[in-house]
Amino acid sequence: MKIAVCFPGQALFPLSDTLERLRKERFAKPIVQEGLRYVDAIQEAASNRTLQLLRTFIASVASYQIISEIDLPVSVFAEHGMGFYASLVAAGAMSFSGGLEIIEMTGGLLDEVAQKGDYDMASIIGLTRDEINALCSVVAESGEVYLANINGPTWFVLSGQSSAMAAACDGAIWRGAIEARLLGIGAPIHTNLLERCSRRIRKQLATVTFQPPTTPIIEHISGQRVLERNILDLLSQQPFMPVKWTRVMEVLSRTGIDTFIELAPGREMAKLVEANREGATIISLGEPDNLDETIERLSEANL
Repeated sequence: MKIAVCFPGQALFPLSDTLERLRKERFAKPIVQEGLRYVDAIQEAASNRTLQLLRTFIASVASYQIISEIDLPVSVFAEHGMGFYASLVAAGAMSFSGGLEIIEMTGGLLDEVAQKGDYDMASIIGLTRDEINALCSVVAESGEVYLANINGPTWFVLSGQSSAMAAACDGAIWRGAIEARLLGIGAPIHTNLLERCSRRIRKQLATVTFQPPTTPIIEHISGQRVLERNILDLLSQQPFMPVKWTRVMEVLSRTGIDTFIELAPGREMAKLVEANREGATIISLGEPDNLDETIERLSEANL
């Protein structure tokens, strides 16, 4: 058995139940408590977007603590979008407190861009890459549109101006898409519109010291292994570079990964794995209702 632990991107649903359930786990509790103290301290000044990014990060790191105490033979980490921050903490490349501060800063910069326009993202399932490219060419007449996520052979996320995202959803359904929906993100994440924001992130993090990851991380920008010397580059590129999840999955397949552990929150990572590897073994810590059962299953797998 070769295991990859998967770190999800931003959750699009409330996380209070997930965090409360994780708080009841002995090994996850300290992370949840420290994280929520940080959230409480900035709650009045921070946007809902930033707070959601922080809660997603807290849930992922807390659920990883459960994995680490079971001492499973994990071969590699795989991350999607904002999951990069939690994977760095889990791999010992930066501290949990440092991650909280970086995410708060990044969220604030995203807010600055979001306030200057009307933006959204759209998830489209059921069209090929060529069909998506053709769709983008057409809807560009309605506003700026960018290919933000390549999640699977027929699963893509677009990002840009809200007018273009609405037109993309309508056009995708007309072209035969299985699903086309707006995500309500409110910011043009993973687009060139955030490149200036990324330069500011790099400048502000220039004095931060990172450590070599103790577990290999396959990053979502190019599908390469994260090295200590390129962490700053990746952190600064993360907001505006596309998520190439298909490339990550290709690397994991070549290295013989056959079991995927999905961290909290949610079940999005399981869907992303299944979109690229039918029949893959997926164990999820993403939903609070089945956490006890999942922990028992993981413990048995380690016997």
